[in-house]
Amino acid sequence: MISGDDPKTVEALARKAGFTSKSIDMSKVQDVETVVDSYSIFGRVTPEQKKELVLALKKRNKTVAMTGDGVNDVMALKEADCSIAMGSGSQACKSVASLVLLKDQMNALPAILYQGRCVINNIQRTASLFLVKTLFSIGLSLLTLIFLKNYPFKPIQLTLISALATGIPSFVLTLEPNGNKVKGNFLQNVISKALPGAICVICSVIGVSILGHFIYISPSEYSTMCTILAGVNALMVLIRVCVPMTTLRKILVTIMCMIFVGSIILCKNFFYIVHLRWYEIIYVILNICLIPHILTVVSSWIKLFLKQKNKVWK
Repeated sequence: MISGDDPKTVEALARKAGFTSKSIDMSKVQDVETVVDSYSIFGRVTPEQKKELVLALKKRNKTVAMTGDGVNDVMALKEADCSIAMGSGSQACKSVASLVLLKDQMNALPAILYQGRCVINNIQRTASLFLVKTLFSIGLSLLTLIFLKNYPFKPIQLTLISALATGIPSFVLTLEPNGNKVKGNFLQNVISKALPGAICVICSVIGVSILGHFIYISPSEYSTMCTILAGVNALMVLIRVCVPMTTLRKILVTIMCMIFVGSIILCKNFFYIVHLRWYEIIYVILNICLIPHILTVVSSWIKLFLKQKNKVWK
């Protein structure tokens, strides 16, 4: 608790709020760094000291939220990670704040925190799904220009993969209540889940292309094999994104897998799926068995790489 009032007054109010530590008179303190770890109640705090307290906490890798209602809080609010102004406060205070409590009700903050966690967690999940398709599409486009004879997918085949592994799941997961604490770096979390899937799709397509150099594979068979492998890979990425599984996520994954299998079997002409020869079927089955292991290995490597990068940056 930070206030410009007398320390005894602040301490009395803090006791009612559940604070147990002693207060300190900041008018007698020259260096904020020396007291920020020892006290929780600060009285006679100047606007500059409020700012210094926020910065000192951020130096200790704390995520800082600051509430205020006056001009003397503006500097600290600007430095805080999350600044919250009272609706009855000054205009300057409200203009720099991230949130404004229009009715001055602090009990609204738990609900705000919950909604914020839902948004971040759900966007993090859905962003991974969208990024898989973006990454492997870019990679395969470049490979088609340099190495591959034909682009491995027809538009309707990509539509099937996108709808079942990205579009429908993203809609469901975005609306799912998820108030778990946000952990780690947002971008790194998304990349660590999406990049292994994209690499796995690219490797699967390259494998089919290399196989075509040794045995004859028609263009239709080539696109069919690539579609099956890419679809299975995308669904496995969906499964990994949905961990830990809830009842809703289990139902979602089961339905998407059933629709994919049904589409491959029952709607062959619509999705340009053709019958494969026995050796092509064996290759596809072996590749499907390898996909989970490849995803695990690549994911572990990426997490280790990002962890080492973080140490270097720090």
